[in-house]
Amino acid sequence: MSKKTILITGGCSGIGYELSKFFLKKNNYLIALDLNDQSDLKDIGKNKYFFFKCDLKKIRTIPSIYNQINIKFPSIDVLINNARSSIKKDFIKESFSSWSSNLNINLTSHFFLSKEFILKRNNNRKRRYIINISSISGKLITSQSPSYNVSKAGLIHMSNYFSTLGKKYNCNTNVILPGLIIQKRHLDKFNSRENKIFRSKAKASLNVNNIGKEIDIGNMINYLISGKADFINGEKIIIDGGSSISEQLDSLLKF
Repeated sequence: MSKKTILITGGCSGIGYELSKFFLKKNNYLIALDLNDQSDLKDIGKNKYFFFKCDLKKIRTIPSIYNQINIKFPSIDVLINNARSSIKKDFIKESFSSWSSNLNINLTSHFFLSKEFILKRNNNRKRRYIINISSISGKLITSQSPSYNVSKAGLIHMSNYFSTLGKKYNCNTNVILPGLIIQKRHLDKFNSRENKIFRSKAKASLNVNNIGKEIDIGNMINYLISGKADFINGEKIIIDGGSSISEQLDSLLKF
């Protein structure tokens, strides 16, 4: 696969941080949009890592920030909309503020970034790619806040919309719906003796013998942007070990 210039939101924290490392190690150019930088990404990427500070809640600043990036990188091949709000409120505590923040970061910012990405295409007519990171919460109702569930469902339908523009703008759009992903930074806690009950329940919900990790998402994205999957457009790709296939009561009966 030819090396690409990849723009990722939330590229310095959580799953996005591991995705940044994954693509830098594959010798791609990587541009991370986030509130805070991660110095080790520069060490990993040498001269191929670039950071732009961005608060995605401030929607009106997105065109200006994208223009700054576009001046330095007029040929961006891949946009990964990964950033997500960390605000968690249950139904009772959901407020105007938390609703607005979750929708702005998880959905609205991704729309306007995607719009800039599509319209500011280069002239070499290379195929480009948008990868949206939604969640199983966009398909099934989870204990996450109402605004999180709604924003992730909206991101799936937004991906459908952008995929219809693929022919005109030579840009494929697909969306990934992760389920239970144990991030690298949480592995020790997940495997701890004190976590035995949760670990047993988590593994019982899966239809495979391994747990989900960030690399499972990275490998899927890498395939979608490789040039070997260019007929795949508008797909909703669930990465959850098959857990959402089984009826919930069945998993309880296993105990």
